[in-house]
Formats: sequence, structure tokens, C-alpha cells
Amino acid sequence: MRVCHVCSGHSEDDGRVFHRQCVTLAEAGYEVHLIARSARHEAYSNRAVSIHPLPDPKNRQERLARRWSVARMAASLCPDLYHVHEPELIGPVLAVAGPHPVIWDVHESYLDVLRTVTGSPNGPDPWSGPLGTSGSASLCVAAPGLLSRPI
Repeated sequence: MRVCHVCSGHSEDDGRVFHRQCVTLAEAGYEVHLIARSARHEAYSNRAVSIHPLPDPKNRQERLARRWSVARMAASLCPDLYHVHEPELIGPVLAVAGPHPVIWDVHESYLDVLRTVTGSPNGPDPWSGPLGTSGSASLCVAAPGLLSRPI
């Protein structure tokens, strides 16, 4: 199974994404690709993980502007499973994933992040529903039958 970890903010050597997730999957026999920020310009392999470098963005606007090109880069790798690490990539990756599952793991309380970014700590809840709770949450859009077989 080919797995593609899709990042726009994490670096190629991120402790959680690269070391704990990508390397662990590669050691278990999965074909793993990581799209992440790097000083390198060409794709390369490290610990059996294929790394596809992205240049560091100059600012947040540049990072957000390239989210569709990052999603298309991920789709060009033809993965069986996408693992998204930034919220701005969810929509673009879902749009290019076709029938393949997309996993987004959430570590931050994005309601708190949104309130901090908007400068409105007492403002209306922009994320009604399960994603609006504080703490961690997970969103998994899975293909039929995926959960009935090990991945």
C-alpha cells in the first residue's frame, strides 16, 4: 500500500510526522511518501521514505496560496491513502483524492487557534459541531471497506 503524508507547514525531519509516522510505516513494509518543507530541491529517500521537498514559504499567505499545487503533487504520486497534516490542505486533498481515503489528524484545538487568529476570543463559534470542541479530534474520510481490513 502506498501512503502519502501531505504537509505544507511541517519540515521533512519533523519528529512526529517523519520519525514516528512515516518511518514506522516504511519499516512495516508500506511504500511511504512525504511532501514537506525542505532546503533540498529534488526528491530523495531517507530511511525508506520518499521525500518530496517544498520550499519554505515566505509567509502564511504564500503557504495558503500553494495548497492546490501541494494537493496535485500528492495526487501525482497515486497513493492508496492520504494523510493530511494541515487544515488548509483538507479541501484540496479531498478534491483530488478520488475514491482514496483521506485521514486528517488534529492535535490542536482549532477553535482556539481560529479565535486567536481572528482576535475574537469571545466571538461566535466558527466550527459548530464535533470539530468545535477543545482537545484532539480526528476526521477520517474512508473508502468503503477500508476499516474492515488492516492498513
